[in-house]
Amino acid sequence: MKWNSSRTIACLIILAAVIGILIGYGLFRPKEVAVASVNGEKITKDQLYDVMLKSGGKDALDSLISQKLVALEANKQNVVVSDEEVQTEMQKYYDNYGSEDAFNQEVAKNGYTLEEFKKEIVNELSIRKILEPQITITDEEMKSYFEENKTMFTTQGQTANFEASKADVREALLQSKLETEYSTWIDNLYQQYSVKNYIYGQ
Repeated sequence: MKWNSSRTIACLIILAAVIGILIGYGLFRPKEVAVASVNGEKITKDQLYDVMLKSGGKDALDSLISQKLVALEANKQNVVVSDEEVQTEMQKYYDNYGSEDAFNQEVAKNGYTLEEFKKEIVNELSIRKILEPQITITDEEMKSYFEENKTMFTTQGQTANFEASKADVREALLQSKLETEYSTWIDNLYQQYSVKNYIYGQ
């Protein structure tokens, strides 16, 4: 599990596309409605639905299930993500894209809303709040990680310095450990809660 803007955006693009098809198909299920045509031959919504289920549908559904499991566990453990925390994370994206307007344009261009994006942030912050207390990071681990990944902490051609990069080293190592911890943790949640996958089976 990667904890960066690329992952969040990619996840939301897949979800927005697949959920849109699933909702449209599930609520209305029109027969032989064309979504495109080639030389007069129709490509129907049913055909698109089937292809999306086979290509990205399972990943999208798994992501939705995981988000629901995280929300249930966060509620169980009284883990709350505040609006201020969400805004702090949003500011990081604004800075990464150069401005809030530039980021908002990117969001709109990819066909989803800020509210959907914020929900993904709440999901990731909830995971972090639950799992981080279980993770231990020693100075020895940080130094070893720094030596193995010096290029990550080199800026403007300057030689990387451990003490100057200590906070960044800890964050990078934490993210790596969170990814590993998350995989086992979410699998356990699948067992603890009643999960039924009606399309792909579970």
